Amino acid sequence: MIKDEVIKDCIELYKQQQNQFQIFINSIRDFFLLDPPTNDKNVSVIHSIKYRLKDPEHLADKISRKWSNDNPIDKSNLFSRVTDLAGLRVLHLYQDQFPLIHERIMEKVNSKEWFLAEDPKAYTWDPETERFFENLGIHCQQKESFYTSIHYLVKKREDDFITCEIQVRTLFEEIWGEIDHTINYPHPTDSIACKEQLRVLSKLVSTGTRLADSIFRTYNDYTFQIKENVRDGADTDSIKTESGRVDSVSLTHSSIHHPKILRQYLLGGNSNWYDQVKANLEQVKSATFMWPNGYWPFEKLAPTEKPVPGDIFIVGYGKSNQMITGKIQYAGIKLLTDIIQENERSINRINCGFKDNNELRNFVNNRREIGCITIDNIQMISLEDYQRMYGEYKKTHTVRENSLFIYEDLVENYSKSS
Repeated sequence: MIKDEVIKDCIELYKQQQNQFQIFINSIRDFFLLDPPTNDKNVSVIHSIKYRLKDPEHLADKISRKWSNDNPIDKSNLFSRVTDLAGLRVLHLYQDQFPLIHERIMEKVNSKEWFLAEDPKAYTWDPETERFFENLGIHCQQKESFYTSIHYLVKKREDDFITCEIQVRTLFEEIWGEIDHTINYPHPTDSIACKEQLRVLSKLVSTGTRLADSIFRTYNDYTFQIKENVRDGADTDSIKTESGRVDSVSLTHSSIHHPKILRQYLLGGNSNWYDQVKANLEQVKSATFMWPNGYWPFEKLAPTEKPVPGDIFIVGYGKSNQMITGKIQYAGIKLLTDIIQENERSINRINCGFKDNNELRNFVNNRREIGCITIDNIQMISLEDYQRMYGEYKKTHTVRENSLFIYEDLVENYSKSS
């Protein structure tokens, strides 16, 4: 039969090119295994990686199932019609880790080391999760089965036929996927009961992923607070948690806070906020700096050296001979949604450097969590004043693009208008 001969020719062509697919998928696997931001020895974002080349027998079955006499898959269009011959799956624990994985993939695309054969797709049925992905610029689709995963189709070169499908999903979603795959691949089950049970399982998986996000946010906040208590000292050798449980920690007995001086120069970005701070200095109550990519400010520092309330933060821009300084009143992580809500509610916030919330989202790459430092007692000081006031302190330097929200003092404004 002609169909059988065409399928046989397709399989032979695939076998001839299998080594090229293998080379490409190996390079993608090595990237994810060795990429420092996603595989930091202290905080690894990627849990595990799976990869495979499609078995020739499975390819023959797929071509047969998709066969159409009007538009058959043949040697001339095999690699454009069947794009999952090489597949790699990146697994992570919880959804808050995904933006970094997405960022690293898009950096490879933007640097033209990989090329997108089509736009990334997020398969989801959950409206809240859909908003999360769309804020990252990822188009969402819903499958009847409630399948959830993010797909990227990348190529070695823009004009190459070698492609690899990268799937990114949480471990909870992987459980659902493995069960669905066992029941529905390569041929879907006819059991209505199984289909409904899989839809229910998908909702349970979504709940599990959200709970995992909540657990890790709570854990990170708790761990940070423990470290700060250790750094600042305490009168007891234990700290009571919200649940009443007592956790033992090693603490010093000095409760005196010795402020650190943290100085930073901003060498990139828009300096509009700097001019606004100078122009509104008399009305400024506090200023909040935010770090792009959602990382904790000064994340390379040891825990005892990280910024905490009571420390002095000094920041200068470019070649300016003046710097902004103030005492830190908040240093920690905030949700992007909370920052936007604060911005929308506040009538006295001057939004420095951004035209609107969309610019803010772009600046922080739509991260869920943003590193923030808020300072008060704000002053403008010269380089000479800096040396006179803080020259005896050991400085810490980091280089990052930054942004700033500043707040006017309502009490002072009210007094001036009375």
